[in-house]
Amino acid sequence: MYIVCITGASGAIYGIRLIEELKKRTGSPITLIMSRWGLQVIINEVDPQYRRKIMKLIDQYYIDTELDAEIASGGSKFRAVIIAPCSMKTLSDIAHGRASNLITRVTDVALKENRKVIIVPRETPIDYIHIRNMLLAKKRGITIIQPSPAFYNKPQTIEDIVNHIIGKILDHLEIEHNLYRPWRMMRGHGTDKNEEY
Repeated sequence: MYIVCITGASGAIYGIRLIEELKKRTGSPITLIMSRWGLQVIINEVDPQYRRKIMKLIDQYYIDTELDAEIASGGSKFRAVIIAPCSMKTLSDIAHGRASNLITRVTDVALKENRKVIIVPRETPIDYIHIRNMLLAKKRGITIIQPSPAFYNKPQTIEDIVNHIIGKILDHLEIEHNLYRPWRMMRGHGTDKNEEY
């Protein structure tokens, strides 16, 4: 089972696309945890039809206030927790070990049980506190995948840009995919020193 969490940061499409790809490529059960503001972001940023579509793909759904959920226990068997997007408030709580809601609690459970945790922090620019919290999260063993677009693949659409980040998440979950083409040095195509820019 994979646990996908959508918080109130901009970029709910990352969580939505991740659920689609996890279901397509693994067939494993998927649990979705949504914060109240995460739901609002989906309403504001994404076609409302997406919410109904996602509900058909997941196996369990919780809001972040349901701390009595089975997945809040270390006895719950899940492979990984992915928070996409991850708000700065959620990052701060995770960095400092505050398990104040179901999202931060399952993250705490995953870390103490030595399971994978991936966060996709969505904020820019970032200040000192954000950087410090990312460092603390990294020290706790969390993988941080910032949604920084790559242009070597020559993306043509927003979907191309989103898919690149989802591909990076799948890479760290060791799940095969074809969402982006890996960067490769093209043999025989070095820079011409006489080329004008």
